Amino acid sequence: MNDEPRLLGRNGEIWRAYLDGATQEKIAQRYGIVQSRVSAIIAEVRASIPAPVLADIMRDEADRVAALYEMTMEIARAHHPVVSLQRGEVVPGVEDAGPKLAAINTALRIHERIARAIGSDAAQKIDTTAAVKYTYEGVNVTEV
Repeated sequence: MNDEPRLLGRNGEIWRAYLDGATQEKIAQRYGIVQSRVSAIIAEVRASIPAPVLADIMRDEADRVAALYEMTMEIARAHHPVVSLQRGEVVPGVEDAGPKLAAINTALRIHERIARAIGSDAAQKIDTTAAVKYTYEGVNVTEV
C-alpha cells in the first residue's frame, strides 16, 4: 500500500485491519472506540480512494477471490477417502466429509465477504400486504 494521508495513523491501521478480515466490533475493542466510529472511518477511507486506484484494487481482489473460490471448489468436488489408522489403508466405500464441509464453509465465508464488500448483505425494507378472513364457527353473529 502507498503512504497516502488516508492510510496514515490510526485510520490507516483500522482500514488495514478491516481489509485483513477483522470485524468492526473487534477493531473497535482494539482501539477503544465504538463500532459506529469504526464504520465511519472505514467509509471515510473508502470514499477517499481515487476511482482509478479503486478500480485496480477491485480487479485484483476479484481475481484473488476467484482463484481462492476455484481452489475451494476443487476441494469440495474431490474424493476424500477414509484411511484406517490401524491398517494404514483406504476404507472402501467410505468418504471423509470433513474436507468437503470445510471447503463449503470457506466458500460461504468468501460469499459473505463479497456481499459485505459490495453491500448486498445490507438489510432491505420489504413492504407486504396480506388478506385475512375470519370464520366464526358455532356463533350466530346476528345475535351478538
